[in-house]
Amino acid sequence: MVASRQTPKPNQLSENPFVKQEAERFAASLVMWREANDVTQQALAERIGISTAAVSAVEIGRSRPSFELLAMLRKEMGLRSLSL
Repeated sequence: MVASRQTPKPNQLSENPFVKQEAERFAASLVMWREANDVTQQALAERIGISTAAVSAVEIGRSRPSFELLAMLRKEMGLRSLSL
């Protein structure tokens, strides 16, 4: 019998220290990129079609971006796509 791989529950992922550290690093990079390029949270939000509150939530760590949002942010920042 093959053991099935369980998908972690969302709160389990958010408690993972590695995931938390990477989210914090990305948030800091996002803020630095915005500031270096004179892009406001509002302008970034409008460019990728999300709310300013969503950009703010990612930057301050209140929310972790979905894979889709992460890909949109990385593309806007000129970063390579993630390969899974």
